Amino acid sequence: MGREPPNFKNKCKLILYIEILDILIVPILFAILGLMIGVDSVIYELKSYAEIRPDYFLPTNDFFVFLGSSALKPAFVEEIQFRLLPYVLMAMLIFLFTKYGIYKNGGSKLLQKIAYVIIWIPFLIGTYYWILIHSYHFSPILIPVFFAGLTWSWLIIRTGSWWPALVAHILANTTIYFFVKILFLLGYKF
Repeated sequence: MGREPPNFKNKCKLILYIEILDILIVPILFAILGLMIGVDSVIYELKSYAEIRPDYFLPTNDFFVFLGSSALKPAFVEEIQFRLLPYVLMAMLIFLFTKYGIYKNGGSKLLQKIAYVIIWIPFLIGTYYWILIHSYHFSPILIPVFFAGLTWSWLIIRTGSWWPALVAHILANTTIYFFVKILFLLGYKF
């Protein structure tokens, strides 16, 4: 907040940074959950997820079927359903905060911080509802999913654009597909 939005090249860099962060942190969160609730419980939850999202388990020769049905389409629909409205609210709030001097030179730093927290509230709510469509029931494995959703919300807030979150979501879905293939190679069955 209060700084210029990044240009296209820097937005692409931020998407890459978020994707790397998600690739590193989300599996670590799953591993921590495995230690806390047991590996068998995490595997059970992943099997439940496999029932919701079977395309992630398609063979690699069906990659383009997966890409259309489980990477592009769900990312687009979910980003519209759960992060577009917070994005619009953010734009309206920034307009109001700017109009009433919160973001102008000399605006109170405290008010700027409060405004930043207020902007996050719709994204937190949207991300909460977004994780609920990723499981039949509320489950600890939704914690890593929530983390990924927050990183995409941060992308929207930081860039002032909706499309970087969409691209990051598509990349994440595709990464999950290949991560499942690696787990199969390691002998895990879902």
